Amino acid sequence: MRNARERLKFIKPLEPVQVETPPVSDDWLHEIKYDGFRTQLVLDWAGVRAFSRNGHDWSQRYWPIVTAAEKLPAQSFIIDGEMIAPDPDGRPNFHEMHSRMTWNAELLAFVAFDLLYLNDEHIRALPLSSERQGSGT
Repeated sequence: MRNARERLKFIKPLEPVQVETPPVSDDWLHEIKYDGFRTQLVLDWAGVRAFSRNGHDWSQRYWPIVTAAEKLPAQSFIIDGEMIAPDPDGRPNFHEMHSRMTWNAELLAFVAFDLLYLNDEHIRALPLSSERQGSGT
């Protein structure tokens, strides 16, 4: 069990690998490439923080998402995902990211990829199965 005053830490995400052709076997998973910024949401005893893919705290830039994440029914979590600036039809618009982060953060959206930590348990070691995917991501 963690020290009650210790903050949860950012977990450096794995970098994607681009390939020319997809794998042939059925035991591969993939993620859609959204045109946004890789983001990790971290909830611990002191509230939610949002980190860039390099571990920089961007909570103030993403304040509406941070506020919404604080309402999730969990004691603690680390969620890996992508912050996007969706157009009205829902498609990500990368060219709008900086403008929205500065002037219209309420128009940002967070797309969750993976739940890395939940309620004092590291779940990264669990198999990436339908059970893990259904646990909150």
